[in-house]
Order: sequence, then structure tokens, then C-alpha cells
Amino acid sequence: MEAPPHLDPVASAATTFSIWPPSQCNRNVVVNRLVKTLSAPSVLSKRYNTFSSDEAFAITRQMETRLSPPPLLP
Repeated sequence: MEAPPHLDPVASAATTFSIWPPSQCNRNVVVNRLVKTLSAPSVLSKRYNTFSSDEAFAITRQMETRLSPPPLLP
């Protein structure tokens, strides 16, 4: 009797799942969320202030540049 596809280890081995590096779409989602977080009133902004959308976008890009891993060598 053959195992169902979702329980077949050979079929499962062919499926790959990767979260790193993030796709450009995922990066854009994170950038947009950070811009909204930095530029909207919140509990944190009461203490640390808010930024304009342009400032928040620039800060987010700086963070992305600093946190990006170095490119993989071939």
C-alpha cells in the first residue's frame, strides 16, 4: 500500500521552504510596516516622538542597509 503524498518522505524531500534571504516582496512589507510604526502616534511615540514618513523611510533604509547580510560568494 502506498503512503499518501503528504506522508511520503520522498515527496516531502522534494519540497523546500526557505525564509532567508527574504524576497523583495517581504522586504517591502517590512519596510512599509516600519515606516508606519515610526511615523504614527503610539505609546512609544509619546516617549520617543514620531517621524515624518520621509524621515521614517530614510531611517528604515539605513536599518536595512546595516542589517543586510553580505552577499553570498559563488
